[in-house]
Amino acid sequence: MKKVILYGAGAYADVFFHEAERYGIVDIVAFTVDEEYISTGKKYGLPVVPFERVEALYPPSHYAMLVLCGYSVMRKRKIMYDRAKKKGYELLNYLSPGAVLEDGIQMGENNIIMSNSVVGFGGIMGSNNIIRQNVYLGHEFNMGNHIIISPGCSLGGCSHIHDFVFFGIGVTARSYITYGAESLIGMGSNVTQNIETNSIYYGNPAKKRGTNQESGVVVGEVTHE
Repeated sequence: MKKVILYGAGAYADVFFHEAERYGIVDIVAFTVDEEYISTGKKYGLPVVPFERVEALYPPSHYAMLVLCGYSVMRKRKIMYDRAKKKGYELLNYLSPGAVLEDGIQMGENNIIMSNSVVGFGGIMGSNNIIRQNVYLGHEFNMGNHIIISPGCSLGGCSHIHDFVFFGIGVTARSYITYGAESLIGMGSNVTQNIETNSIYYGNPAKKRGTNQESGVVVGEVTHE
């Protein structure tokens, strides 16, 4: 079993740690964050070490890594992913034994698919994506990089999801929808039309409510009508 360092110590790292402990298919040995954010030397009894020095303590030749950046500023997901790659770590895929993955799925690295999700056949997934619990992702999807699909989403087949898209909890969408890069679809939305790039959508049916070209997706700053 590969020994793994978790890059991140926030809410997503907490959720992942408990998921991984339940199934026991990865051996988590430490957490790492940027030194300025370290407030304690231990988390769940494991060391929390500065990212600036992680390779000296846990060399990439012996340890793999999973990047667990959250969603508050989606562009940071790529920054953290690139930093881990630059240090030479193998970035694993975590595919929960409690998820159903159909045949013929292609994927990159640092993808996390959590329990009770169903991922349809013939899909293409890039890298550094998180599919949370109880998600349905329909057949023959085409999914880019640095995407988060929150719990309880149901996305129809042949979805085309570009980079940095964030889906809030419980989004439902019909098949053959294209989601433009750096778009946000708010919690509980019902998607019936294509989603424009750098746009914020929510509602039933989901409608365009704003744009975010300068900042990208920043979750928690959506204003509602």
